Amino acid sequence: MSGMHGRKKIRTTEELQQARKEREAVKIKEYNALVAECFEKIWEYRHGSGNYGGTTFGHPFLIRFQIAIPQKTEKQYDGAALNITTRILHQNPDFYTVWNFRRLILREGVFKDASADAIQVSLKSELDFFMQIITINPKSYWMWNHRRWCLETMPKPAWERELALVDKMLDMDARNFHGWNYRRYVISQLARDPGMTDTQALRTSPALARSEFEFTTRKVTQNFSNYSAWHNRSKLLPIVVDGIEGEEARNEIARQGGLGGTAPLIAYRIEIELIKAAVYTDPDDSSVWLYRWWLIGRDTTPISLLGTHLTSANTVLLAFDDEISMLNPFAVLTSQGVPVPGSWRSFGSGNKVSGNLGEQLHGYVWAFEPETKDIPIQGVEVVVRAADLVASRSERAWRYGEVRVRVTGEVETREGEATGSAKWYTLDRAELLEEEVKDVRELLELEPGSKWALQTLARFLTELCHIRPADPVNPQVEDEVITILELLQTIDPDRARRYEDWRTNLVFERATRHLVKCVGEHGEVMFADKQPDVLDLSNLGLTHIPTPSLLLHVPRLNLKGNRLSASQAARMLAALPLMKEMDWDGNLFVKEELDVALRD
Repeated sequence: MSGMHGRKKIRTTEELQQARKEREAVKIKEYNALVAECFEKIWEYRHGSGNYGGTTFGHPFLIRFQIAIPQKTEKQYDGAALNITTRILHQNPDFYTVWNFRRLILREGVFKDASADAIQVSLKSELDFFMQIITINPKSYWMWNHRRWCLETMPKPAWERELALVDKMLDMDARNFHGWNYRRYVISQLARDPGMTDTQALRTSPALARSEFEFTTRKVTQNFSNYSAWHNRSKLLPIVVDGIEGEEARNEIARQGGLGGTAPLIAYRIEIELIKAAVYTDPDDSSVWLYRWWLIGRDTTPISLLGTHLTSANTVLLAFDDEISMLNPFAVLTSQGVPVPGSWRSFGSGNKVSGNLGEQLHGYVWAFEPETKDIPIQGVEVVVRAADLVASRSERAWRYGEVRVRVTGEVETREGEATGSAKWYTLDRAELLEEEVKDVRELLELEPGSKWALQTLARFLTELCHIRPADPVNPQVEDEVITILELLQTIDPDRARRYEDWRTNLVFERATRHLVKCVGEHGEVMFADKQPDVLDLSNLGLTHIPTPSLLLHVPRLNLKGNRLSASQAARMLAALPLMKEMDWDGNLFVKEELDVALRD
């Protein structure tokens, strides 16, 4: 008798793999046949019957797997078709085509001639079916979409029950983005009148908004690293603050937070305390830092019209201190108010704008060319209206209803009516930023390598310098920010280029500050009266030129020893039509590469 007699045979890895493949092959074959049958029914319902006759001609899926389906004679939205979709979705709940077909069967078959009570029962079964398969993939778009459809189709949807269901689901997975999105949808349905947006619906029900706000409080305190909860909180906080009315309500919030002051200030203080608890728990958690940035906000910087220039070719140049998109051509008027016919174009773009734009054009410097060269341009007036342009970045905004600038070949002052920007809170921004800087510095004493704390400190210090441009300590503060950004390149090498570009923005701003002068209460600038013949920007480590329009009146530029690419240099040359000489030695390209970039 063999020594192995009586022992259970242990299968080898190869045998196990082969057995698994055989089992999977059977399942795949059954699944493919099921899908083929489903697709055949879809094909029949769309195109009618009598086309196949048991052949493989028909839907591409049938042809690919050489599956023949018997010929059918009529459309039937029957229970068999619904059962096929059920079996498929149990195996593959992300099959959106099958979900669409299932709704078609329900709408055109099951619900046809059915009573409201019968439809209610059928859709209740659909909701139960959802609960059976949601565990397969809780983040399936198609399953959540189907549940929405069921509730919107139900004669009597139970939205309160849905809210309780989402509570349980978020208890199991508090960071499920789809669960939070669905919760916002349910809340909007509880509060909504027809035609309202989700936010408008919540504003009509302050009690519901406060209840949801308290729910986010529970979720973020359970787990500070819950981006979805913080995001939802950012949508609710302004509504909650706006809903606080009367001294009694303000006193109640003050008692809860142990603080006094206006409702917005109290709300801000409470949020900051919650944020502090979160960042001291996990200084590297991005979600709480992003919420902190949102809470503090960022003042919108005004876009400035720097000035004009009249070229020898009878062309008007108009320069902005940021890239703008032209929505409608700026009006050009004679001294008598008569429109001057012509077209606008941005430098770097060959497209001309003479009427309403089919698509937006972008640029820092714009040129107006009259239809004929004999039209006198000296002394004309350019009218820039708010409806004619849009900022290319969310942090920049055009603050004027209308600006008129006279073209004389010299830089002229402008006229216009400023329009401010509103925030949900009305706090002194400089004081707020100073408090934040102090708090972040305290955290950095404990966590000196926290990249999020360092980014936040650099961000807030930079904005403080912009708010107080005449502060004598600004040069030292800017030096500190540059040092922080250089440190971040070492701590967070995956985002080194981002920090390099951020540093470039600050260094370029410092080096070109004398080219403009402040002319408005909101920080608007225009070209300084005197412009240098040569500007030295050499060896500054620049990775790009953030605002080329600032250099419009500089004829000669020294850019030696920077880190500019050929394409960046080409874009800069295209934006500066008055530039006579540039020194590019020591950058990241040779002359031949620049020539190629200019041709492209």
